[in-house]
Amino acid sequence: MPNHGLSWSALVDWWAKDALREANTDAASRHLWSRLAQSLASRPERVLLHAYSRRYGQDMSVPALLPQVWLHYDPFTRKSWLPRPGAVIRQRMDFLLLPPNHRRVVLEIDGRHHYAHDDGRADPGRYATMAAEDRRLRLAGYEVYRFGAAEFGQDSHGEFLEPFFDDLLSGSLRPHL
Repeated sequence: MPNHGLSWSALVDWWAKDALREANTDAASRHLWSRLAQSLASRPERVLLHAYSRRYGQDMSVPALLPQVWLHYDPFTRKSWLPRPGAVIRQRMDFLLLPPNHRRVVLEIDGRHHYAHDDGRADPGRYATMAAEDRRLRLAGYEVYRFGAAEFGQDSHGEFLEPFFDDLLSGSLRPHL
């Protein structure tokens, strides 16, 4: 992966050329966005994608927000198509961004299934497994950011995400909380 990351422009260019065989990148961009949106399994995921698109939709140079990415297809971790030992338990990421400078950013939206049994009772084992996998991802070079599904209440349109995205894509850390 080049040092400049994976921009929406580069992804659309690939989609237009290789998948659609379409010269019109505007049409290819709309088609690809629609395909990505269709892959989303929950309202919070749709809110996150729409918030990112509202914020950066006119800027083709921003990192592409990729939903439902399987870890073993990450170009930094998957050097060959041969099976490899030590597969990650939580292989699917809700969203992946590949900003410049070889950053790999995972965005996760945690519903009840991340920390509770189907009947709603807390499941410390399930939570511990998730925490262990987060550590494993971080040690593999990923930045992991989690959102609670409750943050995306019925009235939420993801306004709280805009400052998060701005800070995340600026690449700088805030010195004080």
